[in-house]
Amino acid sequence: MQFRPINPQDRTRNIVVLTAFLALVLVQVLATIMLQRTDLALILLAFCLLSAVALTKWAVDTYGYECPSCRHQFEISMRTALLTPHIGDRKLLRCPSCGKRGWAQAVIKAHQPK
Repeated sequence: MQFRPINPQDRTRNIVVLTAFLALVLVQVLATIMLQRTDLALILLAFCLLSAVALTKWAVDTYGYECPSCRHQFEISMRTALLTPHIGDRKLLRCPSCGKRGWAQAVIKAHQPK
């Protein structure tokens, strides 16, 4: 798998995706409050959980990470993506190549035409 650094267009796309997600959640929250229905609250909870899984899947399919020690670039699993701490474009990961744990930098997967 080939990777490339994150560029401004990637950041813009990320902001659009997250903004759309937050707008949908806000609409659901407002509908739940205005209609005062507990069944909508359950729908909201289910929607938020499914959306979190979908956003994580999107991130796993879009990003790889680069080890700060050896510069090895690698992919991570959905489980790792959900459970590991992150700050911005960095995630606390153990490198599969050198075995060192550190704040790996996110890189974009460069999709090759088939």
